[in-house]
Amino acid sequence: MKGETVVGDGEEMSELYCNPWFGHIPVKWQQGQIKRFYSVRLGKMLQPNSSDPYDELIPYMRAANITWKGPDISDIKKMWASPKEICENQLEPGDLLVSEGGDVGRSCLWNGEIPSCIFQNAINRIRPRKQNSIKFLRYVMEAVKESGWIDILCNKATIAHFTAEKVNALEIPLPPLPEQHRIATYLDKQTEKIDQLIEM
Repeated sequence: MKGETVVGDGEEMSELYCNPWFGHIPVKWQQGQIKRFYSVRLGKMLQPNSSDPYDELIPYMRAANITWKGPDISDIKKMWASPKEICENQLEPGDLLVSEGGDVGRSCLWNGEIPSCIFQNAINRIRPRKQNSIKFLRYVMEAVKESGWIDILCNKATIAHFTAEKVNALEIPLPPLPEQHRIATYLDKQTEKIDQLIEM
C-alpha cells in the first residue's frame, strides 16, 4: 500500500508497506511477490526403486544438506528418476535451494558441487527471471528467516511447510540490479569478516 513520501538517511523513501518484516523501501525499489521476479519449483518425490528400464540412479539434495554457508555434500543420497524427471529437476550453478520442511526457509546457493544432481520435494529451487540476482535473494531469505516472518507464514504451531505456493507469494523488496549486486557483495564481505573473527 503506497502512502506519502518520507525522508530517511538522506535518501527519499516511500511508504510502500507490504508486511511486518521489511516496512519502508526506497522509492526507486520495487516490491512484490517472489513469483514476479523469480521462478520456483518443488523437487521430486523420493523414489527408492526403479519403475522403468530407463530410470537412472542419481544423487539428490535433501533439506538436511542445506546450510546457510552452502550445500553440505558430506552425506549425499541417491534416488531413481526418469530422464524427464532428471531434466526437470537438474540443479544448475546459481540455483537457490530453500528448505520446504524441517528448518523451513533455510537456504543455500548451489554452485555445481556435484555433477548431475537433482533435488527432493523437501526443497524449493529458485531461479531468477530478468537477470535478478540470486545471491541478493539468498540474503533476503536469511533476513525473512531471522525476522520470524517465515514461521508465521508456515504456522509453526503445527508441522511447518514452506510450500512452493507460499514461497511464490512471499512479498520481497527488490532494488535495481546494480544495487542488488552491491548489497550482496557488501554482505559477502561482512560475512567473511565475521567468520574470520569466529575462527580466531
